[in-house]
Amino acid sequence: MKTTKARVIQNEACKYIGVKPDLYDPIEEDVKAGLECIAYQITDLTLRMAQDAGLPLSELRADGGPTANKYLMPFQSNIAQVTVFVSDVAELSGFGAACAAGFSCGLYDPETIFANTHRSCFTPEMDNTEREARYNGWQKAVRQALTH
Repeated sequence: MKTTKARVIQNEACKYIGVKPDLYDPIEEDVKAGLECIAYQITDLTLRMAQDAGLPLSELRADGGPTANKYLMPFQSNIAQVTVFVSDVAELSGFGAACAAGFSCGLYDPETIFANTHRSCFTPEMDNTEREARYNGWQKAVRQALTH
């Protein structure tokens, strides 16, 4: 499958759709753009889910490998305009399955397990004008990629 590159130059920043880091230069900006794509896509999805449910998006809880990135989680909070909580357990799916098994056979005490689970918290700090300009740039790039 061939990866398609779409680039929209706006406010001295590049927005990438279908990022494949080995295709672009300079690498640092491409990695940053790739990380931003993750945050934009999650924001697109969560806002749509909130709209469909008729409920406001009040927070995000994240786990998995990308949550260790020091740039991504604050950026996600800024773009989604909600607090993002990141568990100290990177892979909660496996942890949850192990806990469920341990709880069901009485091996683990839920209160003890959950009392010792910690989260990092990221709150929005980006100016709303900047946030809107960035998110609108993303949406424009997506529209252009879909129509070309």
